[in-house]
Amino acid sequence: MEFRKVGTLLKPRGLDGEIRIYVTTDFSEIRFNVGNTLYLHNVKKDKKLKVTVASFKVHKGNIAFIRFMELQTLEQIEVWRGAEVLGEQFDELPDDYVYRDEIIGSTVIFEGELIGVVIELEEYAPYLSLRVQLTDKKRSILIPYIDEFVSETDTDQKQITVKGIAALL
Repeated sequence: MEFRKVGTLLKPRGLDGEIRIYVTTDFSEIRFNVGNTLYLHNVKKDKKLKVTVASFKVHKGNIAFIRFMELQTLEQIEVWRGAEVLGEQFDELPDDYVYRDEIIGSTVIFEGELIGVVIELEEYAPYLSLRVQLTDKKRSILIPYIDEFVSETDTDQKQITVKGIAALL
């Protein structure tokens, strides 16, 4: 069974077990259903915990509030602050969807030439943007991850072909 990062735990909200979560999945309505099983992974301490969603509500943008049946007190929650939230990988994604972690590390091609590597994904208002470290290593640029700028994403080859970005270079 493979797992994918679907969020990051931020800080507790109040004293009743609610936690702020930064959501990194496009399928929050499926991933965070009450009763679903998720896994917390504290990378720094190399600890894992299987948890069950008790409640979930979207706050603003990618910020939401979540409760887990296994974490009831502030002390229990603080141990997992900053932890990755993992969900089981879907068998198939809908057309035109890719896992975000498959994009990071991809080479970026413009007009047949390598211009850089995707180092991060950033969420801005209505769309995702690629943070691309240019091959000269002196600077990075943001490219909106939308059809107007991305002509092809090949996750097998870890390559993204872009268009219309001459002014950014």
